[in-house]
Amino acid sequence: MGSVFYYRSVRSAFKIMREGALRAGHIAYMNDSQEYVNGLRNIETHLRENNLEEPGCPDAIAFLDGEISLFRQERMRNSDVFCISFCKEADHLDLWVRYAKESGVCLEMDFGETGRGSAYFIHDIDKPFDAKKCEAGKHDIKLSDISYISTKKPEQEKLKRLLKKHAILNEDCTVNTDELIKNAKYLNAASVIKRKDFEIEKETRLIFTKNLLYDVTKEIKYDYETGIPKPYLEVKCMKNKRLCWPIKSIMIGPGIKQDIVFAGFAHFLNNVDDCPGSEYCLPFLSNAGFAKRAGEFLDEIIVKIHNGPDPACLEECKSKMASFFQKTDDENDYFEKRYEAAKCAIAHLKSSCNSNNICEDVEKHLSENLFTKQGVILRKSAIPYIY
Repeated sequence: MGSVFYYRSVRSAFKIMREGALRAGHIAYMNDSQEYVNGLRNIETHLRENNLEEPGCPDAIAFLDGEISLFRQERMRNSDVFCISFCKEADHLDLWVRYAKESGVCLEMDFGETGRGSAYFIHDIDKPFDAKKCEAGKHDIKLSDISYISTKKPEQEKLKRLLKKHAILNEDCTVNTDELIKNAKYLNAASVIKRKDFEIEKETRLIFTKNLLYDVTKEIKYDYETGIPKPYLEVKCMKNKRLCWPIKSIMIGPGIKQDIVFAGFAHFLNNVDDCPGSEYCLPFLSNAGFAKRAGEFLDEIIVKIHNGPDPACLEECKSKMASFFQKTDDENDYFEKRYEAAKCAIAHLKSSCNSNNICEDVEKHLSENLFTKQGVILRKSAIPYIY
């Protein structure tokens, strides 16, 4: 699955870290308020142009037309679709401006990779949180990439593949009316179709509909801060019986306050209570997870020093941390010791620089990228402040 990115204000980022919840917004109140209609219309047009003579297709087209009318009249009162939108790209100027202007943040989330989903899964917020009873399985995280469709013929081939993926079309490209209507597959398909104009966002979504993860978060809430009551779901995620979203790094966006915001986050991440029972919902890294994250950060420095990867150098640095990671996990200063081990490895790399130019390059990198005690990497955007 890999990493995805979530652009938000500093205030929103701390709310996520304190409460462990993201908002899944109603699709009728997104930045393109007609995107769901656009998705339905794309499906309807494709069926009309390619499948009209098939038995059941006229009924499917009439059904989709009815859904479009319902949306326009009642904003999907009876067919709610909610989604959390992530981006596949970090440090994207347009997304900073739109969603995290003036030293906002970009949260990198790494859900990991497994065969059928992820070690992270959605927690049912309608039930009291009981870590002993929480199990992954039914509600594994499954992200859906957005398809940006235009009316041009090559794009229609992309749409055909999407409709097959959602079982609206069979493999022979005939329409599957039962899947489209009875199993409501049109909801999922229309929710991942956007206009070509938005392609720059490189969006992927976690979608909640009546037949896809909707049963785990039934309580609809309303945000009225903008003067418009916008429905949303509050979605919590967990791993290893711990409520948290998988924050791997935090990037501070361009802005005149970037340095002070970076310093504030550094203070927070190096001083927040780091025991498993912390009031903040940050991922708890095992020794193996912490060592892997530290190794990735060390590798960034090695590339600067050696002008490319150097596996031997990386292994040498890892060996300097290895003695600690062989110890048991029950020491009082456990978190501090493993953080010190990582800092010693970083200092060892700095001392190995063999020219002033390389030293300056490494110092600059370390001033803009910080490995913190939580194992969360703190970064500064490389985009100059221009707005």
